[in-house]
Amino acid sequence: MPPLTPILVLDFDGTITTKDTIGTLAEIGLQFQQQRGVDLSSKWQQILLDYSKDHANHVSTYLPIADDRSSLKDELAFLRGLKEVEMLSVQRVESSGIFRDIGLEYLTLAGETCRKEGRVKLRDGFAELMNAAREKGWSVAVVSVNWSRSFIKGVLSDYSVDVVANEIELNGSISGPEVAGSSTRQASLMTCEDKLRALRTLAARRGVEDVGALVYFGDSTTDIECLLATRGVVISSNAESSLMKTLRRIGYQVPKVDNVQAPEGTAWASTFIEVLETTMCFYRATVYECKHSELGKKVTVCKLQRDLLKYTESATSHTCIERRVHSMNCVRKAGVCDKCKRLDTLRDRTADAFKSLQNTLRKRNVVDDDSGGDGLRALETFEAVEVPKVELDSDDDSTAAHEIFELIPTPRLDMTPDELDDEGATSSKGETSAASEVSETSETQGASESSRETVEAIDTTKSIVEDEATGEPQGSST
Repeated sequence: MPPLTPILVLDFDGTITTKDTIGTLAEIGLQFQQQRGVDLSSKWQQILLDYSKDHANHVSTYLPIADDRSSLKDELAFLRGLKEVEMLSVQRVESSGIFRDIGLEYLTLAGETCRKEGRVKLRDGFAELMNAAREKGWSVAVVSVNWSRSFIKGVLSDYSVDVVANEIELNGSISGPEVAGSSTRQASLMTCEDKLRALRTLAARRGVEDVGALVYFGDSTTDIECLLATRGVVISSNAESSLMKTLRRIGYQVPKVDNVQAPEGTAWASTFIEVLETTMCFYRATVYECKHSELGKKVTVCKLQRDLLKYTESATSHTCIERRVHSMNCVRKAGVCDKCKRLDTLRDRTADAFKSLQNTLRKRNVVDDDSGGDGLRALETFEAVEVPKVELDSDDDSTAAHEIFELIPTPRLDMTPDELDDEGATSSKGETSAASEVSETSETQGASESSRETVEAIDTTKSIVEDEATGEPQGSST
């Protein structure tokens, strides 16, 4: 049974973060031991050299070679064979004593400190993705081969995420997560196969039978099984990363997220910003269009949206926002664009100001019985003007205010009664006939006076709205 709301699962190193953090984690251990008078930096360098040699040896001796591995089955056999290389490296770390006597709270605090100091940097758009998940009630989890769950929790302390990863024990050993079985060496997450096993267990605990309903983000070959088993998103700075090349070699074409035409399959993005801008439909969730950001421009390429809109009317309540949905989820994401919000406010203030002027003219018409109908003509001319519902292309709010008023026909000061009627007055034939009985001079003077008052009122409204748009004080006039 698919989940009622999207479940996002992310790799940590190189996906959420901009680079691998194992080196940073080792520095924490080295500094801790240094404070105790033990220098283990040379041992760490030797661990790195030994790992590089073991990895290179596996690559150079494995058959078939990379160019001859053209199927997923062949590639998975190669990747799963790296488990021995990873286990040897972990054993060296444990024997070195780099993490001995370091508690979980210390690791959590260290992770948080590293993020705040910039030693660990989160990828662009991750915060926005987490905010969207919180607002929409999406579930978020991390599955990582990193050595310390507590360290990851510290780095992500600002967010509510479930972390599945290995953990550093007080004796300096590294054990696997309980979600993957008993917390032992055998349950440690080291390869792509281990991560898929943990992902399936995580999904089962959340009542999801098919991991294909999950959305998984990853950046390396240790993510390849999870990416292909789910609706995967490869996070890569470009299309030539090791993972992207591997996927193409074994027959998987991975399009950029803004070219995805269906909610199944795997896509790639360089940042989470691109994911949010272009693939909300990828998660079968609400999408929207905004003319003031790349978001709307890219979202319109989605074929599923276009097909849906052939049969369904899309509700449009703002000049720059269109609601576009794939399912019954039709909640507009509030406050997505600050410029849209300002223009919405501008339009609302304009409408309120015009309503106020209409009420003023009505009162004037009732009180001024000797106006000869001139107040009525001014009111009718004014009521014939509607606040135009147009799409504003201006990037500047003050310019947008001018654009609004340029579309409003303002009565001239020298308008005759007939010209007032031609500009949109809605008086009946009887009223026109009654008005014609008044002398031409009186009518012209009265109309000019009413027109002048209307123009002054509109100018005042312009001032109010333009001040609002530019952020300048409105002054004492009303």
